[in-house]
Amino acid sequence: MKVRWLGSAGEVGRSCVEINVDGRLFILDCGIKLSGEGTYPDFSDVDISAIEAVIISHAHLDHSGYAPYLYHIGYNGPIYFTKPTFELALLLQKDYIKVQSLEGVTPPFFNEDIRKEINRAVTLNYEEKVYINDDVALTFFNAGHILGSAQVCLDTPYGRIVYTGDIGSDVKTLDPIKKNIPGVDYLIIESTYGMKNDVHRPMEEREKELIRVIKETKKKKGNVLIPVFAIDRAQNIMILLKEARERGEISQPIFIEGMLVKANDIYSNYPDWMNKKMFDMFKKEDPFNNPMFREVWNRKKIIQMSEPIIVVTTSGMMSGGPVIDYFNSWASDERNTLVLVGYQVEDTFGRQILEGLREFKDEDGKMKKIKARVESIEFSAHADHPSIVEYVNAFRVAPKKVFLDHGEGEKLTELCTEISKITECVIAEPKISYQLGKEEAIKEARPRPEVVYEEKLPPVECPFEFIVTTPQDKYFKDRAVSLIENSREVLLISGYLDDSVVSFIIDAVKKGVKVKAIFRHITRPGNKKAFKTLRNNGAQVRVNRDCHARFIISDDREAIISSGDLTRDSFYDHYEAGILTTDAATIKKATAFFYQMWDQSIEGYIKE
Repeated sequence: MKVRWLGSAGEVGRSCVEINVDGRLFILDCGIKLSGEGTYPDFSDVDISAIEAVIISHAHLDHSGYAPYLYHIGYNGPIYFTKPTFELALLLQKDYIKVQSLEGVTPPFFNEDIRKEINRAVTLNYEEKVYINDDVALTFFNAGHILGSAQVCLDTPYGRIVYTGDIGSDVKTLDPIKKNIPGVDYLIIESTYGMKNDVHRPMEEREKELIRVIKETKKKKGNVLIPVFAIDRAQNIMILLKEARERGEISQPIFIEGMLVKANDIYSNYPDWMNKKMFDMFKKEDPFNNPMFREVWNRKKIIQMSEPIIVVTTSGMMSGGPVIDYFNSWASDERNTLVLVGYQVEDTFGRQILEGLREFKDEDGKMKKIKARVESIEFSAHADHPSIVEYVNAFRVAPKKVFLDHGEGEKLTELCTEISKITECVIAEPKISYQLGKEEAIKEARPRPEVVYEEKLPPVECPFEFIVTTPQDKYFKDRAVSLIENSREVLLISGYLDDSVVSFIIDAVKKGVKVKAIFRHITRPGNKKAFKTLRNNGAQVRVNRDCHARFIISDDREAIISSGDLTRDSFYDHYEAGILTTDAATIKKATAFFYQMWDQSIEGYIKE
């Protein structure tokens, strides 16, 4: 197995990592660099026909923006996202085409290519393991960066590799990053804030500073301009402003404009992918559609308003978008304030202002002075130096090797020095192939790596334990997967099955467990896929339309009898209840009943 970087090695932007497993290629992210040299990943020597799958960690353009290009040049395979990432990535990709066209530039791909991407898209939930190849499995883990952001975990014949994408720290709307993913052999981690002095101040301190700046600007009768990334930074700033307004700390009208408005609509569809505070907030109202946030319909009118206002708009690095019009009009007035709240990549307009630029050419070629107050209050969704080091330290068993990407200069070297105290650390270089594991290793001779789904659950405390699950937890899934993983000889399953846990059942088969599964039906795509996959991997499968009994029976030691099926609906969308039992007599009766159903079930046929 080899890994090499087609982008994002020694730079921030155009993230794209190629994993080569015996000549089969898996592309992790495919992004765009919005400034500086090298806009797109380098596919010049990549055999497109060898690509087995494309996997996107999150929606930001520098990770997802170039993916449709692969369909433009002939790729026709699957592309994997989390559900929110899929919707957000499409929004950004379509906008990128639009912006390129408005600037008179031929885009690298077209809407037709995005349609191909849509047709080949596969969306997964967190911690849902699926085989994307005969011997390569994919699991997404929460990255805590933006809505739907994921760490990409690949289980291969040569070990487990985790690509973090961008990882978050103290993001207001999201649960924290999943740490200590078990059994990781190789880790690829971002280095955006890699220097020792890259330390984020406490969130409460930053929030208070922003409110203070807004209040001071109002006293001068000035306007506050906050450039944001449409995804996550916008929503975090909006929630911050909403809470400050409700506490009576600010009173200015708040206007929002740009792609963040469309992003808000997508966020509103996924409160269950946010943290509990946000989920509870959505029970009362959609916070992003609160009347205090006024959508801009006439930008010129808003710019010329006489009363002090706050404008939250795109783009976050001031590389285009509505923010440019506001800045052109407000920059020369010392009463106004520009607040930069996100990371500013080298060579962007935002970075130049941050580094002291005080004069610029507007769109008409006229020189303008920057007299407005400029503040940088970092609300980055990226982990800082201590958080990155702590993430690596959190592994119970350190990875064999850590690769650093998505960083610049000293940030990479300082972070590498620190992580080298924990395990071997390498700064990735562009287009260099790194061998993972011994070259002479023979695939067939290698033992299959033991993959642990999650922390081991506590044992059942009594012979019968009543279990419930809701759309806000995954207790039923955890128990079901634990039962499957711990099977030693026989595993019996009945009810609805889709491909959400098939990978765990296949692992059981490969360990020598005899698996029998009765499907209620195989008419839906997910059920059909699960049936074929299990049958083709050595499980015995049958169909019985009259099977309404939901069983999971592991050997003669444990069983789940419940309303829930082994499907995404039961795991993530439903309220389900059942009994987890270790009672020998009950398991014996359930097993006898299962075989009674089995004898009256049919083989099932799916046209290949």
